[in-house]
Order: sequence, then structure tokens, then C-alpha cells
Amino acid sequence: MRTLSIVCILLILNQSSQAQSVVVRKGAVLKFATVAELSSETARKGDHVPLVLTRPLVVDGITLLPIGTQAYGRVTKARKAGPKCSRGFVEWQVDQVRFADASSTLTEIYFSTARLDTPMPETIDSSRVQGGRHDVLDALPELIILAPLAAPYLVAYLISSLFHRGGPSCAVNGTDYVLPAGSTVGVVVAKKHSVRY
Repeated sequence: MRTLSIVCILLILNQSSQAQSVVVRKGAVLKFATVAELSSETARKGDHVPLVLTRPLVVDGITLLPIGTQAYGRVTKARKAGPKCSRGFVEWQVDQVRFADASSTLTEIYFSTARLDTPMPETIDSSRVQGGRHDVLDALPELIILAPLAAPYLVAYLISSLFHRGGPSCAVNGTDYVLPAGSTVGVVVAKKHSVRY
């Protein structure tokens, strides 16, 4: 029994030493299509947005994500169209994409368009990737410096809003935001990630 245990451990160690990995670089663009319509009329915070990969992710000749790989976005904010021309909107994100080795990489939406099969680059400059909250924190010094410069414009806007009267008012409902099924969604890798295969 003890010999069998030792043999099993040696086999596991041998298999793990044979596994190789490749690195998916920050800025790699994954091309997805929406599976169902996303509309501000029906979307609610927390809803899943199903996506399907339409272009494989190949790194160093290894297909890490084949066409048809599924991923999910998540609605973070939604509002229906309302009175006085108030437009509907949906905010959503794709936080991560999973690989066959059960690992996942941080991602963010690069862009989305209602057009089918829109061309997009395979990579973008990694400096254009927001990378989540860390970049927001990095930008705080600039925001603190620029805030006083914007203050006079904000005050002028508020004053003009308070005293503006008349003008045409919108008496109809606004339009809802709609992203049809089959729309192209670019999702960018926000942090380099090692995948075992």
C-alpha cells in the first residue's frame, strides 16, 4: 500500500513537471459576440450578459481559447428610458475570462458595437488598458491638481441651470439603449497572465 502511494505521488509530480505554460500579455484583445439582446428596458443590476468568442486566442502557436468559448459580462447599472426625453442606459463589464487550466485573467471591455463581426486588432498598447482600480488610484494626484481648475466652470454651469427658464421642453419618453444579439464586443486582458496547457 505504501509503495502504491509513492508511485502515485511520483506520477503526479511527473505530470506537473511536464505541464508547460504560456503568457497572455496585457493588451491582448478577445473578440466576442453577444448571445442575447441587452436592453435598458429589461436589464437589471447583476444580470449576466452571455458572450461567445468569435476569434480564437492563440499564443505562441497554442490555442488557449477556441472559437465558441463562453464568457459572461455583468450589468452594473441600468435605467429605462423615461419621460422628458430621458434616455435609457446600461453599464456593464467583463471582469474576467476563464481558461481550460481553471485559471482566469482580469479583463475589461475595450469597446462594443451593434455591428456584426466588426474588425478589431489582436492587441492594443498596454498603456491604453485601464487595469481597474489601480490606475484610478495612480491618477489621484492629477485629479487633485486639476479639480480647482474645473471649479469655476462647474459653478457657472450650476448658476445658469438655476436661472434658465423657458425653451422647448421634451414631452415624450426617451429611447432605450439596445445592444442586439450578435453584436461585437472587444474585451482586453488587463493584466498579464500565465496559462498552463
